Amino acid sequence: MQDVRCKCNKLVAKLEGDKVIIKCRHCKQFVVIHAKQVKMITYYNENLSARVQRL
Repeated sequence: MQDVRCKCNKLVAKLEGDKVIIKCRHCKQFVVIHAKQVKMITYYNENLSARVQRL
């Protein structure tokens, strides 16, 4: 399982195979997004400038 972290080092999600796992900060339930071959994650700030993380 691979952690996906924000620039501030806060955990955003976890990657496990073809699944992206996100925990709701309010109700603590997990949201699982099934995606084939996640290759790249793009972060945007409020100015819409991007930072790319290749997997």
